Amino acid sequence: MSEDILMTLTEAMPYFIRLISQDLNVGIYDREKCIACFYTNNFDLGVKEGTKIPENGATAVAIRNRQKVVKEVPREVFGIPYIATSIPVFNSEGEVVGAITAAESVDRREKLVGMASSLSSTMEEITATIEEISSATEQVAGLAVNIENLANENLDNVNQTDDVLNFIYSIAKQTKMLGLNATIEAARAGTAGATFRVVASEVSKLAESSGESTKKINEILEAIKNGNQNMCEESKKIAGILQNLALSIQEISSSIINLSSMAEELLALSKDIQALKE
Repeated sequence: MSEDILMTLTEAMPYFIRLISQDLNVGIYDREKCIACFYTNNFDLGVKEGTKIPENGATAVAIRNRQKVVKEVPREVFGIPYIATSIPVFNSEGEVVGAITAAESVDRREKLVGMASSLSSTMEEITATIEEISSATEQVAGLAVNIENLANENLDNVNQTDDVLNFIYSIAKQTKMLGLNATIEAARAGTAGATFRVVASEVSKLAESSGESTKKINEILEAIKNGNQNMCEESKKIAGILQNLALSIQEISSSIINLSSMAEELLALSKDIQALKE
């Protein structure tokens, strides 16, 4: 009678195995050895017909204790981590005549937990990096604004020198006129105005030199003014670019936060699945 029960299970098991899509290994045992073994996706643990039942394995404990036993077998044993679930098989008299033991691979689950954990850590690192970039961008944007302000101040200062230059240029022009008038008067004075003629000539030279220097200073200041103007415009462009960059970083950061949330949910889900299996 006991053999009939085990034989019936053996005959039915191939149909059951065809319904399973996950990695599963099912063994049917009498009280001493394996009488049949079935597995999916090449999930072969090396158990064959006639293999003796390990003394402390899930099958032996289920037969001995007459109750369901669940044991987790680490990767080191067979190279694949799995959970072994064994239930005793009873005959009509209530005697234990054997057991059915199903070994379910948890390799994919472990990989899922590892990937979820790695993804969560990576998202945290990316989030921290994005925050650092955002902070640095804000600082650079602040510096760009300060440069723009300094450029505007320099531009105002240079503009204020225009009045001074105009005043100097006016003095040089008047001095030149005085030198010209003095030269005319010295010529009228003839020999008596020779010394005065020398002074008038030097005044005219000084006026001419002052005028040329004023023009050069004006050209230099104009170049500085144009440089400050360009720097001010470039600073505005930089500030605008940095503002757009900051907005883009905020959008990226928001997306990263969503991904981090999804990674945490995935990690929690994978751990929940592991807990349910155990």
